[in-house]
Amino acid sequence: MTDSFPDRSREIPRVLARVRPGHELQSVVQLGEGTDHVAYEVNWDLIVRFVVDPTRRAEQVRAEAGVLDVVKTLAPPAVPDPLLVLPDDGILVYGKIGGAPLLHRREDLPRLDLARFGAVIGQFLSRLHHAPASDFEAFASSDRRPPGEWLVEARLNYDQVIDSVPATRRAPIGAFFAQSPPGDPRSTAFCHNDLGIEHVLVDPATLAVTGIIDWADAAITDPACDLALIYRDLGPAALAGVLDHYAGPGEPVEHIHERAAFYARCSVFGDIAYGLLPGHDLYLAQSRAALDWLFPL
Repeated sequence: MTDSFPDRSREIPRVLARVRPGHELQSVVQLGEGTDHVAYEVNWDLIVRFVVDPTRRAEQVRAEAGVLDVVKTLAPPAVPDPLLVLPDDGILVYGKIGGAPLLHRREDLPRLDLARFGAVIGQFLSRLHHAPASDFEAFASSDRRPPGEWLVEARLNYDQVIDSVPATRRAPIGAFFAQSPPGDPRSTAFCHNDLGIEHVLVDPATLAVTGIIDWADAAITDPACDLALIYRDLGPAALAGVLDHYAGPGEPVEHIHERAAFYARCSVFGDIAYGLLPGHDLYLAQSRAALDWLFPL
């Protein structure tokens, strides 16, 4: 947790009064911060998210609420279902989904059933990526960055975090930057667009997937983007398990696999940079561990 955003907890009593009139405020726990929001757990079963940027919060809240209204029809797994949407205040309230972020169960990752995980995520992403993009155009932006732009951004991020990258990994990373990027995608789809394991909820006892949260970055983009962060965070076996149950739109799965691996390698350096911020130790540990399979010796 960081202290980069103002404390919004003082606003929670009036929010609770809107959602559940007459209910007493009993518990408020700050869950953490994203790059543009801060979230609180209220009375153990509500999530209150505050979008921070006053110039964009109304637009962001309306967009995310619109996305969730469509995505919830594609469950399981569960996604947030808004109970209160206050765009001008930058507030979105929804019922808490059971489970914990998989990132918070890093110590349990060796016992994650990749076949079961792959079936749930692969089938869900198939439904998501085949949903008509027109259902989301009013809420989601279009992101058509070519792979070459990913490589440029990755190089900039790498230069910023190189001191936190083990020296043994620098040769394979250099070889990666010397390669040409893969070809452009043949099609786009509506995507979560930030499907790291911090946004995948699991049952703490069984590690079964229970939900997918934080749809603020959802976009119409290359479907390989949703597969990339699975590879980045969990490795090639996890990606293979997902692809066993995935039917992508418009092109052979091997092409999607190639771009997913490429995006995974590009994205890890930004994740290391995020992990270096105060209170983000879990992100740093996970992203540094991922270098083992992203850039093998």
